Amino acid sequence: MEVLVKVGTVTPDQKYYQDGDIVAAMSAVQIEYCHAEMACHVDKAGFNGVGLRDVDSLLYRYMEKTSKYKFIRLNSNEVKRINLLTVEEDIISTTPNADGEAINVAQFLRRRLVNKRHKIFGGRQGQEIWYGGNAPRDRDHSDVLWNEIEAHSDNLKANCCNWPFTPLEKSGFLPLNCCGHKQGEVVEVSDGTCGERASSVKVEGEPDEDGRSTQVMVAKKKWQIPYWDLAVELGIDVSEVRDKDKKVDARSSGDKHDWNHMDDIHVDKVAAGIVIL
Repeated sequence: MEVLVKVGTVTPDQKYYQDGDIVAAMSAVQIEYCHAEMACHVDKAGFNGVGLRDVDSLLYRYMEKTSKYKFIRLNSNEVKRINLLTVEEDIISTTPNADGEAINVAQFLRRRLVNKRHKIFGGRQGQEIWYGGNAPRDRDHSDVLWNEIEAHSDNLKANCCNWPFTPLEKSGFLPLNCCGHKQGEVVEVSDGTCGERASSVKVEGEPDEDGRSTQVMVAKKKWQIPYWDLAVELGIDVSEVRDKDKKVDARSSGDKHDWNHMDDIHVDKVAAGIVIL
């Protein structure tokens, strides 16, 4: 798990970022998908002689492993749709099916092929392939995706373990990483936990004019890392962290067993009495 911590801002109003607030949190799976997308980016794919993307490109392999549906043009009116998660197939044409789904394939492709970043694949016109929807982004799917990337390129998942924070982010925030810990074992932090650690604090507000429930933000962020009290554990110099002219990256490297445990350095501001409900 990697986090980006706000540095320097201190105001009496918790509706604004505070020094130490966890602004963003990314799981290992999210980091892997970020690097996979960069490795397989459409701008790296190029075009073949008929203006389509090649089916042996990394982009094609990425779309095949991250999409829910695959579409294969059969003729001027019909498209085969394959659910890549269930392997179910059906045909979509100009005539609406039982669910009201229909397609004008020529018009559909004409609109997309004028885009210089289109993701239409194939070796010849009339047999185009494209993708739609999203497959789950979890540990199993990430492993399958990276097996494909490593088998067909020089990209290695082992070299893609850190979120690509920019120099500007490193000068205004503090990047850190930490591990989950359960029953004496290091565990991977889930996407859900990462989302919760970057969440705000909200309470129920007055119903709106239509009687629907509303929420009022009490604090911009719920969790913080008091890095000023954890300089030794984090291996940082607090004065350098707060110097806007310096870019400090305090992410640990090496064995995750040596990383700081998430529950040892994260503080729930509500539980700690910093935010009063």
